[in-house]
Formats: sequence, C-alpha cells, structure tokens
Amino acid sequence: MTIEKTLAFPGIYAVIVAAPSEVVWSTFAFDPSAQTSPNARIFYAMKFTQISPNVGSVTIPRLFLVNYTDISLHYITLNTGTLTAFPVVASLNRTLYDFPTIGDPFEERADSFSGLQYGFESYKTQIYTFYVEQTSQYEIGCGISMIGTGMIRAVYSNDNFQGQYSISSQYPAGSISDSNLLVPYVFLRPKQLNIS
Repeated sequence: MTIEKTLAFPGIYAVIVAAPSEVVWSTFAFDPSAQTSPNARIFYAMKFTQISPNVGSVTIPRLFLVNYTDISLHYITLNTGTLTAFPVVASLNRTLYDFPTIGDPFEERADSFSGLQYGFESYKTQIYTFYVEQTSQYEIGCGISMIGTGMIRAVYSNDNFQGQYSISSQYPAGSISDSNLLVPYVFLRPKQLNIS
C-alpha cells in the first residue's frame, strides 16, 4: 500500500502502523486488546520520501499477522538533532512496566528529564521514546548504551522487550550519580524507523 500525503517540507515525517493505539505526545498508548494479541503491537515504521514540493510518499509492505486485527496508522513529525529533542512523558500516579494503555494518566510532558515540573523523583513513570534509522538492507544487531541516574523498568526496541534494568547490579536503583548501562542485542529493522 502506498500513501501519498500533503506535508510541509522541509521536515521529517513518518507513518507508524500499529495495533489499535493512540499517540500520547511522543509514545504510544495501546488499546487493552493489543496487550493480549499474539501479534506484535508495532508492525511497521517508515519515513516519508518527498516526491514533490508539498507531497510525501511511503510504501507499506504486506504485513504478516498471526490473526485478524484492527490497525492504527499514525502520522508523526520527527524531531531532528540530538536525543534531547525527544520529549519525556511522565505520570505522577501510575507505575508502568510496559507501553501505556489508552486512558493511562500522563500529567506532564517535558523536553528533558530535568524539565519535569515537580522534579524527577516525584513521578512514578517517565517514558522516553526516540527513533533510530539504519540504512542497511539487512536487520542488524547492536548494543545501546545509556547513561543516566535512577532505574529503568523496561527497555523496548519496537515491540521487542529488551529487559528490565532495575536490579542494582545492572543499573543502580535510585542512584544519584550517572551510570552507564549497555542493552545488548537490540535488533534494528532494515531500512525502517525503529522505535526505542
């Protein structure tokens, strides 16, 4: 399926094909039915290619799903520059170990962890989502290195759970100084956006 869409260039735009979901600032909140489906929740992500001054095009290949499901198409504008260009979504009241569900409360969005209104420690959940693209025609495996303070409950690449990092031997729980965490074996899809 090819989609052509009027867009304001210059700019970087993408389409995300996912299980029934909503975009909540910079991340996805899934319908509760998506949490129990045998299908992945994020099927495909691709940047639009500019084909004329105000039109972008993207081709979505055939999707192979385990069973019938509704899908959501999300059109997003990507930030460029450093990773700090991607906002943090935070909840004062809800502790999450997975992607959010539609209706989960998120009271705040900030451009960085330090920009959260009530201070980093006041929130039960902070979600940081960023997009990575690789241009190889093959899936590649790599490691992602993160430097930070605190603990990480879960790391995902697309819908692939990469692990929990709240164990103090892997990532200092409640640490007050920056530590380095390596998430090994992250697989990046060929010629696609990968959501982490």
